[in-house]
Amino acid sequence: MKPSRGQHHHITAVVLFLSAATTTATKNVSVGINEPWTMQYMLQANVSCPDCPTNEQPRSLEEIECRLSDLAANQSVRVFREILPFRLLQPEPAFDDPANANARRLAAEVLSLYARYNASVILAFDCPLAYWMTESPWCPIPMPEDTEGWAQLKDKLALAMANFVAWLAAPASSSDGGGGSGGGGLDAEWLATQFLLEPWNEFDAKAGADCDWPSAAATPARAAELQAAVAAALASTGAFSGSSGS
Repeated sequence: MKPSRGQHHHITAVVLFLSAATTTATKNVSVGINEPWTMQYMLQANVSCPDCPTNEQPRSLEEIECRLSDLAANQSVRVFREILPFRLLQPEPAFDDPANANARRLAAEVLSLYARYNASVILAFDCPLAYWMTESPWCPIPMPEDTEGWAQLKDKLALAMANFVAWLAAPASSSDGGGGSGGGGLDAEWLATQFLLEPWNEFDAKAGADCDWPSAAATPARAAELQAAVAAALASTGAFSGSSGS
């Protein structure tokens, strides 16, 4: 079942569209680069994603923590950015499907490492999409004239992202380790201050349904519409006291 309203901490979600992780650098703070550790950990756990990029190697949670510890604790890297395919965000249409529960449990295990080291993370989503979201995982954006198709896709993505983030904020169940009826159990203060959501990585560079590029389908207006839809979906979960965009 979806996380209930009563389980959630009230936190503020920050919804971003960014092309890169940016922050103000000082002599004490360095900025991390894209680290696809969540996807790599899912590959290590044999999560099926036949359409996903083939240039990623599986990594264990121990290896990821070793790298994160070195960067965050020893080299003062405080900001990281992850890119996760929508296909791995929610592989199946039903939120409670076992495949979805397994995927979000694995994602929470990696995200909890960032929280442990009090590091900021920007979680961006990208192609390929799950087949229940679209018929074309790599050319998913409906053409400009297909307003109904875009509205449906936008709402599916927004709901998937919002349910995932709300689940992260919900308390974990002691009986299922956070993978079933309970939530991800991530620290509420860390989620409120250090976790940033990027709804679609480099949206303006995505191909439309005609698989042509550059595409007239991925417009700035649609990017804004998706961002607004995610913010509204997050607010509707009852987990969040507000949202902001940048």
